[in-house]
Parts: sequence; structure tokens; C-alpha cells
Amino acid sequence: MTSRAETKSVVEQWLSGDMHPEAVWKWALDAKDKQSQGQRSDDALVRDVIDVLTGLPFDMIIKEDAEVIEYCLSNPVNEADLGQNLLWNHLDNVDADGRRNALADDPFYGPYTGGIE
Repeated sequence: MTSRAETKSVVEQWLSGDMHPEAVWKWALDAKDKQSQGQRSDDALVRDVIDVLTGLPFDMIIKEDAEVIEYCLSNPVNEADLGQNLLWNHLDNVDADGRRNALADDPFYGPYTGGIE
């Protein structure tokens, strides 16, 4: 089962540059696979964060989003619903087209931007 501490640690490593976005993505895919095998976290925010990170290259989740995720994960577990609301509200307000254009030449994100020129 993936814990909040482990999830927060991965996000913090990404923010510090100690973990590449691709490694974060692979970690999330592995955590999601464990959830499907019955090792599901009781923490709803952790489950949502894992869902978000499994779409990291496709949804163009970047460090700016990771800062919000880290903030949400820093709140008490009994406030998971507040963190979930903040996370989803933040992602709903992302300028996807602008982000696609900005990341089109990025070595990691570029292949997932749909070939925008």
C-alpha cells in the first residue's frame, strides 16, 4: 500500500530535481498497479495523486502542479477532502493548449503533445 509519506517523498524528490518526471511517472504506474492488486491506500488524496501522476506525460503534469500536490499532501489526513478539492480545482484551471505548446519540444513531454507546431 502506498503511503502519504512515500507519495510526498516522491513529489519532493521531483521538485528538488533528484527525480526525473519519467521516474515519477513510472513510480505512479507501479503504485497504481499495486492498487489494482488490492494494495489500495485508505487515503483518498493519495489515490487521487497517484491517478494524476499516472497521466503525467499525457496530461502534461509539471513541477508547478507538483508544488500544489506537495502542499496538499502536507495537510493532515483528516483534511484529505480539502486537498482533493484544491488539486482538482488547480488542474481544472490549467491552460492545456498553452502547456502543450510550451512543452512541444521537451524531450519527455514532447512526444505526448500531439505534434503541435
